[in-house]
Amino acid sequence: MTKDVLDRSVAFFDKSDSRDKIFKVIQNYSKVVAWKLQIAALTGPQAGRKDARVGAAKYRKLASSLSEFRSLMKMFKWLKNIRDLRSLLANPTDMSPGEVIDALANVADVGYRVGDNIEYLCKYKFLTGSEKDWESRSKLCQFYGYILAVILNTLYLTGTLKVDGSDRMSDEEKKKAREKLILDFLKDFFDLLRVASGRGHLSFVPKPAVPGFAGVMGVCSGSIGLYQVWQKA
Repeated sequence: MTKDVLDRSVAFFDKSDSRDKIFKVIQNYSKVVAWKLQIAALTGPQAGRKDARVGAAKYRKLASSLSEFRSLMKMFKWLKNIRDLRSLLANPTDMSPGEVIDALANVADVGYRVGDNIEYLCKYKFLTGSEKDWESRSKLCQFYGYILAVILNTLYLTGTLKVDGSDRMSDEEKKKAREKLILDFLKDFFDLLRVASGRGHLSFVPKPAVPGFAGVMGVCSGSIGLYQVWQKA
């Protein structure tokens, strides 16, 4: 391993966002494996059904553990959204349409992350309240946050909205900015499909296939996120 690769790897793994994306990929891959094993436990050869059930339970437990760990890693991450909102709302009368959508997406993200934090604290009785109710509120905010993010990226990609400062960018900078927009769009779109399938909004995904479909979408989104963090390292 060369020094440059080693230094970049150290910088990459030193970021909490890198670790979060790694665990997101493993978490969602575990969901896919658990779903496949569950199918095998129901429809596979009789002799192998018990092992398949045991395996499915182990992978579901792994996915659940990683979900909780990621919740802890993202505790108070909503403060970054508050900071971004303050910046966006510094001159509310001069906000562009893109900034308005971005602000709404940040509000939704605050709702998701605060709700996720409270859900975790309720689960372990640090706070009184219904864990399921807070999970439902959190997931609803997450769903609308991804919708707004996909809309915003679509408007930028189609040229309906212009990226700030794009008129002063060189051709190479414009190319990199567009590549980032494409990756952001795909990442948010995969996440939107993941969350929407879990809420029953995708009629083309049969209910028994939802865990597997959502897992695949999560792996795709997490992998793109990993690549983006590596590019910044």
